[in-house]
Amino acid sequence: MPALKDPLAVNALNFDDPAEMAEFDSAWMAASIERNAPVLAQMRRDGIIDEHGRRVSTTVPVVDAEASVEQQ
Repeated sequence: MPALKDPLAVNALNFDDPAEMAEFDSAWMAASIERNAPVLAQMRRDGIIDEHGRRVSTTVPVVDAEASVEQQ
């Protein structure tokens, strides 16, 4: 059985094969959705976007001034 090809491996992608391009597009979108889901969920909780992803607020949520960005 041959090794499974990574659909996101651009260097091995045959740009002339529509099936490979479709597989790449699907894998790319799935990876993007997975990566961005936590950020979008936080934006929904903060009231910045609605459930359809439309911006509903132009104000930035108040951030705790005492909170540090660095982990100590």
